[in-house]
Amino acid sequence: MESITHAIKNPSRFRLIAAMTVSSSIWLIQVVHLVNRHRQLLSISISAILCLLCMSFLIAACYRASKRAAVLTLSNNQLRINGVIIEAEEIRSIHQTGYFSPLIGIKPRGKRIVPTAMCFRFAGDEDQGSADLAKWAAQHQVKIVNKPFMRWL
Repeated sequence: MESITHAIKNPSRFRLIAAMTVSSSIWLIQVVHLVNRHRQLLSISISAILCLLCMSFLIAACYRASKRAAVLTLSNNQLRINGVIIEAEEIRSIHQTGYFSPLIGIKPRGKRIVPTAMCFRFAGDEDQGSADLAKWAAQHQVKIVNKPFMRWL
């Protein structure tokens, strides 16, 4: 089998970005409210830490969503996602979520959730990319599952 290459992109993570924006705003308002009412330092510190945690998740999600397109290469017994090589034997399953421009996650053996680096959407022709991935998976006895999957933030 010759190498087949497809352009892929990171998922937009719009729901995570929206949720972290709301959460960090609420915690920031809480910190300002506690400081103005001269509350205990412990409650101000806890609220500030939670606000910073939400903001760090927000920044990380925005960074991942804005990363440029990567490359998925399907070859003989392995696939390569942006330079990371994954052997067919190391893959437990390939998950697809959604119908139009599906979200695809590759779950390695021994892992309970899909790593962030192995979660993507096809940037170009989704139908051809999904067909090539399904053909590669069938040749290497990797099951494709059409159901939602857990992934890191």
